[in-house]
Amino acid sequence: MDYKKLSSDILHLVGGRDNVVAVTNCLTRLRFNLKDESKANDEAIKALDGVSGLVKKGGQYQVVIGTEVPSVYNALSKLIGDLDTPVKSTEKMKWSDRLIDTLSGIFTPILMPLTAAGMLKAVLAILVALHWVDSTSMTYQVINFMADSTFYFLPIFLANSAAKKFGCSPMLAMMLGVYCYILILSHW
Repeated sequence: MDYKKLSSDILHLVGGRDNVVAVTNCLTRLRFNLKDESKANDEAIKALDGVSGLVKKGGQYQVVIGTEVPSVYNALSKLIGDLDTPVKSTEKMKWSDRLIDTLSGIFTPILMPLTAAGMLKAVLAILVALHWVDSTSMTYQVINFMADSTFYFLPIFLANSAAKKFGCSPMLAMMLGVYCYILILSHW
């Protein structure tokens, strides 16, 4: 698949760079925030080789690519520059669409670490069920810690992605996330 051509075609068919407010990717989709959705050519986008579908939901224009979406996103980012800009044109959106857009913008970047942690937990459960690893062994403890580390640092990950969504300093947000995490642990 020619990722550069596909990303160029998608960009042209959503109305060009001037119509794109922001774009992110999740596991299978490019999630666009467009200034004017009527400028996008839905049927032409669906007909592109490499595009599996199209979803309009929560104020987002989602182009379904599949598992190769990170490569398409990287090619797209080279075409139009900084894509993780905060959405500025939410005044036309309903409050429910703004809420969904905000939550998906914060949680989408941390889906991959959460998925990886879940997969490690699943592998660990299988190893224990097959009696290949004992739940008191060092191997179990190391794999379990690796899987749990995503959840240990979840407030910091969320602070970073929220800072990017709201357009503030990620370092300051992560510092506040650490501070809140320490406060919670000290009162537990």
